[in-house]
Parts: sequence; C-alpha cells; structure tokens
Amino acid sequence: MEDRPEWKMKERCPKEFVEQFPQYPGYVLQLLWSRGVRDANALDEYFNPDYVADIRDPFLVKNMIHAVERIVRAVEGGEKIVIYGDYDADGICASSVLYKVFKEAGVETEVYIPDRFKEGYGLNLKSVEAIISNGARLIITVDCGITDITEIELCNSRGVDVIVTDHHLPLAQVPAALTILDAKQHDETYPFKDFCGTGMAFKLACALLTKDYFASRINKGFEKWLLDLVAVATVADMMPLLGENRTLVIYGLRVIGKTKWPGLAALVKNALFQKKRVRAEDIAFVIGPRLNAASRMGHATTSFELLNVSNAEEIASLIEHLEEMNKDRRALVDNIQKEIEKKLNALPVVPPVICEASAEWPSSILGLVSSRLTETHYRPSFLFSIDEEKGTARGSCRSAPGFNLVEAMDECKDLLIEFGGHANAGGLNLAVASLPDFAKRMSDIYAQHPASSRPAECLMIDCELAAEDTNGTFAKDLSDMEPFGEGNEEPVFLMRNLMVADIKEMSNGRHVKLKLRGMIGGASAMKIFSAMVFNAKERHKDIMRGDNIDVVFSVSENTYNGITETFFRVIDLRRSSEGAIKI
Repeated sequence: MEDRPEWKMKERCPKEFVEQFPQYPGYVLQLLWSRGVRDANALDEYFNPDYVADIRDPFLVKNMIHAVERIVRAVEGGEKIVIYGDYDADGICASSVLYKVFKEAGVETEVYIPDRFKEGYGLNLKSVEAIISNGARLIITVDCGITDITEIELCNSRGVDVIVTDHHLPLAQVPAALTILDAKQHDETYPFKDFCGTGMAFKLACALLTKDYFASRINKGFEKWLLDLVAVATVADMMPLLGENRTLVIYGLRVIGKTKWPGLAALVKNALFQKKRVRAEDIAFVIGPRLNAASRMGHATTSFELLNVSNAEEIASLIEHLEEMNKDRRALVDNIQKEIEKKLNALPVVPPVICEASAEWPSSILGLVSSRLTETHYRPSFLFSIDEEKGTARGSCRSAPGFNLVEAMDECKDLLIEFGGHANAGGLNLAVASLPDFAKRMSDIYAQHPASSRPAECLMIDCELAAEDTNGTFAKDLSDMEPFGEGNEEPVFLMRNLMVADIKEMSNGRHVKLKLRGMIGGASAMKIFSAMVFNAKERHKDIMRGDNIDVVFSVSENTYNGITETFFRVIDLRRSSEGAIKI
C-alpha cells in the first residue's frame, strides 16, 4: 500500500468560543475559528454582509483625496488621461471599472494594456514614452505600478503625473509617483489590506462618484453595477474571501446575474450553459481562465473589448476567439507539466525548490504550470522562459504555504533584473547565466525556513463530523458560508466508521461512486451517504463492500433533470483499522 499523507486536524476552537456563540452548531464555530473569524463583529460581517456598513469609506485609503483632486482637475481641464492596466483578469477588470466610470461621465480616456510577450508586466519605458508622446498628461495605473521606479521617473521628467493604484507588495523603495493607492503600503491605515487591483480601482471609482463633476453626470448607485467586475477579479486573482472582499464578492455575484455589460452576460451564458446561479467556483474555474486566456495566448485587449462593447456580432466573435485560446492554453499547460514531471521523476529526489527553464516554453502560461507543480510536490516552484537572443529568462513562481516569495526574492535581488508579486505568487526576470546560482540560493533560503520542515504531504482537516451532524440545517449552514475560495476554503471534513454499502465504477473505472452507511446515535438509526471518488484509477480496488472506512471529504451538489443531489467529494479515505488508501 502506498505512502499516505498525514491527516492533521486544524487548531481546535476553544471552549470559551463555543460557549460565547451557542446559536451556532459546533462544526460551524470550528470552521469560523480556523478562518480567523473569532469575534462578534467578524461573525456579523461574515454572516450578515451589509453593503452600506461593510464597504468602508474610500477616503480612508491613504492618499485617496489627493488622487481624486488630481483626476477632477484633469477632467475639468480637458487633460488627456490614460489608464494603464495589467493584462490578467484582474487588470482587465480594473481597467474596465475606471473606463466605465469615465465613459458614464462623458470623459474620454484611453486604456493601454501591454503585450504580455513583448512588453511584460507593468509600465515599461518604450510604452510610457509612446503614451507621453501622444499627449497624455495623467497616467492612472491599475493592478501595477508599485515597483515601476524608472518608468515613473521618466514620466516625472516629462511633466506627466502618475497615480498608482495597485495591490502588490511594495519593495523597500517605492516610485516617486504623484500619489499611490495601495493598501499594502507599510504606513497604510485602511482597516482592510487584501484587495485585488480591481478592488483598489473600485475604491477610487467610489471616491470619484462623490465629487460634483461625476455625481452630476452619473446616476446615484452606479458603482453597484461595477461589483460584478470586482467579484470576477477578486476570485480570479485568488484574494482572500474574508472581510470586505467577502462582502464585495457576495454582492458582486448577485449583480452578475443581471449585469449591465452585454459581453460579460454573453460570456457567462456561453461558458456556464445558462446556469441559474453563478458561484465563486464558476469564476475561479470557468470565467477567470477564459478572460486570462487572451493574454496567455494572444493579447489581453480581446478580453477588455469583450467587457466593454455592446454589439452582439462583435461579442460573439470575441467569445469564440476566447474559447479557442482557452482550449489551446489547456493543452499547452498539460504538455509542459508532463515534460517537467518526466524530468523530476528521473531525479533521485525532487529538489526542495523546483527550478526549471526552457526556450520552448511561453512565459504566459508558466504561472499555471507552477501552481500545479507546487500543489503536487508541496514546495515552491520557479519556471522560466528563456529568451536566447537577449540572454534573459522571464519566470513565474508559486509558493508553499508560509513561505513569502517576495521576501525570498528580495534576498536574491543581486541576481535579478526585476521581480514582484504577492507572498504566494510572483514574477521575476534574470540573466540566463544567473539561473544556476539563483536555484541554489533559493533552495538554501527555503531549506532554512520553517515552512520546509512540514511533512511533504499533509492533509489539513477542518472538522470531524458524526453522521447525525448532517441532519437538520447542515446543508444550509454550509450554503451560508459561501462563497468559498482563497482564505475561506471549501470545508474539509472527516467522518469515521462508515460502512461501504455499494461501489460502482463510472467512466470506465476513472471515477467511483460509493454508497456509505453511517450510524446515528450509536446503533439506533442509520443514514445513507452518496460519495464520489474522482480520478480514482485502480486504487479503489483496495476497498470492498462491507469495509468500514474513514473518509476525508468536502460537500458538493449536482443538479440533473431539475433534481439536486448532495454528495461527498472524497479527498482521501482509509479502512478504519488500517493505513491510508491514496485517492
């Protein structure tokens, strides 16, 4: 039998916490505790999100008043304004938020989204020079800019003001922009720090709409029609779905069902097959990847145009193009992952930090491959696309939990041309000749970090359930905790001593459907559970009808012919008296 991951329960919530909130079932309180929701105010914001109370005053953001005053001065003076966005789903949505506000107010603006392959992330000198030469007097960055020191110096030298709106981690030196809106600035006092780029753009939009120039031209409440874009970006960019983000996403998911933007409505209809309710997981696995496919396989303007045009024929053409690019993207990611796994399998052991490079890999999809490798091997991964002509390597990286990539890359900055990102994901550029030194130094840094000492595979379990816990309000309790995503992950449960009543192979044995029996109240009653083991391969043959098993699972729903069934999505299982069985 194969080695199994260690099953580990998350920190138990204290007895005092349970006694403080007797109106909630114990498993709900355990889930809240493990997500850091630990006082009355946090519980109220979590279960009773209120747009007015929980979406805080945008002018609490440091420098907001200065940004708004400069923008109002620009529009009143007829200055040319350029919105400079990033090319991912967050940057596209952030650009769209500001573009729509200006358009609604009758202000003509330009949106510039760089070519991922030719220009790379953020501001670059060539594009900035072109923007300045075309008459721009004010540049507003969205989802980028916090590390673009040289490019903003150029703007300053040419008399062009730059307002940076970003959410990435600042480095020790910040650019000398006119003003910076970034909740992660070291001296920021705004009570919430984890916005995506679109979240920061939305705060700026809300602030602008309070000013006479915009308020007199735009209907009150217009900003609520932007919440669908905020929700898409927040989920797609894997921001924590807690605090203010949770409120934004909950309201945004409501708005997306009646969106004002024809392109977004058509994308949702086409990708989700007229699904009645859009959930966060639909954005994460269906909508977000399609918006991101534009920059990974072509140019991000395809997705930006889709969110901002109204012609039905044009929308249909854009969606067809996105679908084709997304299909090609999936195939390319699969092939590169297989190539790297083949290399790793040939090694005696997988290195503490995976660091691979090739001139054959496009940089645009390496973040996706890096995510898969980190999930599979439980360690940081750095993947690079080599530009042989320039002698440079552009990379994407993903981190194991607890290991801050930006801080680690900062320790290697003498080897890097540029770098940036979040604690868990980032990008970097360096000379090809520096790759061996970088790989060794990063491995050394990780080896000295506490995160590297965790078991190679550790399955974290939120809560143990008894069969009777799934009666009554169980399904509603879980529904009330949605949307699930980063920071508010789908709950992982453990249930012991379930008898296997039936085993049915599906899809030629690829998946397995189980019927499980759990005893309620000792032996006085019994409950039947449906469970699915996806991608089970041959390993389900280690169990038989009549076996008693312990199951780690999440709870899912499937609707077919109008009937909704709740089932256990099995993550791992083992015989109640034996070692773990790998799924």
